[in-house]
Parts: sequence; structure tokens; C-alpha cells
Amino acid sequence: MNDVVIICVLVAIIIGIVFGAISCVEAKKQNRSDTKWFFIGFIFGFNAFIGLKVSQAADEEGHDVNLWSILGVLGGLATIIAFESGLNAENKCHDFSCWVLLGFMFGLAGLFVSCFLKSFEKKSSVLINASATKDWTCENCGTKNSSDRNFCKRCARIRPKN
Repeated sequence: MNDVVIICVLVAIIIGIVFGAISCVEAKKQNRSDTKWFFIGFIFGFNAFIGLKVSQAADEEGHDVNLWSILGVLGGLATIIAFESGLNAENKCHDFSCWVLLGFMFGLAGLFVSCFLKSFEKKSSVLINASATKDWTCENCGTKNSSDRNFCKRCARIRPKN
């Protein structure tokens, strides 16, 4: 188990270095502090690159570069948090798009709540007749099968229609 943790940490560090390098290269193109942006890229991943691109567009329009850098990084993080909230909820049979919206609106609180949602089964709109809800016995081999099986678990004979 310790080997897995060590490998995961090493992979995370390598990915952080790659994103830091990408951010550093983009920061040099914009004549900005490459060391600062390396660490921002290392910590925030690809969101730092997004922040640099947003701030570059803001600089071309004459807006405050630092403010738009921060907004770009936070916007990227908000997107990741929102989609993770949606994926958590979808895995528990909740509506994906609703939880993406909640993830955007509530950020980390929405992500936290989506992690602890209770799973529920989707109900079918088709009515099941009473004979289909009972366990059945295979006529061929005599094996008892549950109501959700259409084939015998032992001999694979088709369930008889009653």
C-alpha cells in the first residue's frame, strides 16, 4: 500500500512540474515573473495557464492584468469543482446538470454535499405484473431463481411465461 501512495505522490509532483513549466513558458512570453507562475502552475495545474491567457486578453483591452489572472485561475478551479460535483451526483443516480449548476453556485460546499449524497434507484414507469415479482422455479432443473432473472442460473433455460 505504501508503494502506491509513493507512486501517486511522485506522479502528482511530476504533473505539477509539467504544469508549472507550461505556465512558466507562457509567463515568459508575457514578460511576467516566471518563477511566481511556475509555482502557481505547480499548485493549480492547468488553471494557471488559463489565468495567464485570460490576463493576456485583459492586458490587450487595457484591464488590470493581476485581477484577471486571479479570476482566470479561480474560474478554471470553479469549472473543475462543478463538473466533479456533477459526476459525484451522477454516480449516485442524481441529475448531472443540476449538480454541475449547484457546484458552480456553491463551489466547495456543493462538491462536499455531492460526495455524501445517498444513492437511489431510478423507478421504472412500466408497471410490473404480480407474477413477475415472484421467485420462480426452473421447470428443467428445479433451481429456484430470483424474480429479476429471465434465465435459469444453473441451466440457462428461459423463464416460462405465466
